[in-house]
Amino acid sequence: ADPPSSSRLRYHRHCAERKTLAQLAESGNIDIRWQATWGMSDNQPGRFINMERIFRAYEDLEFAPLAEGSPVQASLLWGNPETGPAAVFVKFPEGFVEPFHSHSSTYHAVVVRGSFSSKTPDDESSGHDVYGPGSTIVQPGGQIHAELNASDGEAVALVVFDGPVDFVLAD
Repeated sequence: ADPPSSSRLRYHRHCAERKTLAQLAESGNIDIRWQATWGMSDNQPGRFINMERIFRAYEDLEFAPLAEGSPVQASLLWGNPETGPAAVFVKFPEGFVEPFHSHSSTYHAVVVRGSFSSKTPDDESSGHDVYGPGSTIVQPGGQIHAELNASDGEAVALVVFDGPVDFVLAD
């Protein structure tokens, strides 16, 4: 393997000083209150209750590494990342290829900027299709996969996790 570039080393040193999304939530430095609670009532089943109207510009969102040392950045939009459900914007740097991993819960995503490709260890043909803005992804919990940023520049997705926001490296 090639040695890491000096810019990559600088980036990793920078990441080491930053807290992950979960660490920010634990420290109280990020607001994880429910901004909408999914509830069932007799008169309006499946409606949002306790809704709070909130507008935030993308430029004002606070991003943190999705996992310790990761170059992938996430910003919590609503929910609790430790228990789920939760929604996050996820930013992948140019050229980034994830290692094979899984999540304990299913996620639903929409590509917002750039393009992604995805692969599984079992499908040799996967990873060749590229999906751009507006494309949707449903990734079942426990399924091993890896995404890659197939665009020139940063790629961004809106991801809604049914349960905890986690990242479990595959063996």
